[in-house]
Amino acid sequence: MRNHEFDESVVSFINKRSVHKSQLSLSCLRLYTTRQRAAVATEKSHAEFPGEGQGFQGDSMGTIDLIEYMEEENICLKKRLPNENDAIYWIQRISRQVPGTRHTRTQFPIVPVFAITIHKAQSAIIDCVGIHLDNMLSHGQIYVAMSCVRKLEALRFLSTETPLNVKRKLGVDIDAVEIIRKEKRI
Repeated sequence: MRNHEFDESVVSFINKRSVHKSQLSLSCLRLYTTRQRAAVATEKSHAEFPGEGQGFQGDSMGTIDLIEYMEEENICLKKRLPNENDAIYWIQRISRQVPGTRHTRTQFPIVPVFAITIHKAQSAIIDCVGIHLDNMLSHGQIYVAMSCVRKLEALRFLSTETPLNVKRKLGVDIDAVEIIRKEKRI
């Protein structure tokens, strides 16, 4: 942690990639320190997501499935099992009557996730990541969160204020930031 003596290049690195939460695109997965924060962020994003939502009972909360490919009537999902094997699931398109009309809505019963915990993201490869820096609990979390992004250009830091006042507000593990910068060859 270097006794809160922050290398100015690290502060600059974080500030160049900092955005306010509201400015992060919906395609970017947000990483939070706790389940509660991730759940609140996902619920808020679902409310802002275009279209009508409908609840479905299915796979457990927090399960990460990847869409392998899509057909007209089916989606093939791949899920990593605890034994490191992959399971393949097929999701069929469903049709339901729109109440009060003669129309039928046909859709896939999939709920997108917008936020997960840093712990859940560990060892995942994610295309776009927004790391919520407020209340970072441990030194290793920032390293884990930063190491899961596929390309450095797709890494963003989130906070309630931008540019981040790193020296005053955040207890970020600067060594972890340095390691990721070198690994991603900035």
